[in-house]
Amino acid sequence: MKKQNAQVHRFRENVAVYLGRESESTKYLTAKQARKLARELVKAAQSIEREEFTKSTFKTVEFEIGED
Repeated sequence: MKKQNAQVHRFRENVAVYLGRESESTKYLTAKQARKLARELVKAAQSIEREEFTKSTFKTVEFEIGED
């Protein structure tokens, strides 16, 4: 499987997750990639709980998913 870029970002009071152009297909993540995704989702959720959208310090995070 080839690698793709994934993104996590905040949009207003929501967490947005982009998992590549083939979004209707299943994505397979390694354990390391799954932990990274989980950490970023938690950070985005905390930003929603603690900060107004216009004052959010959470920045878009991009990383690779898929097998090496």
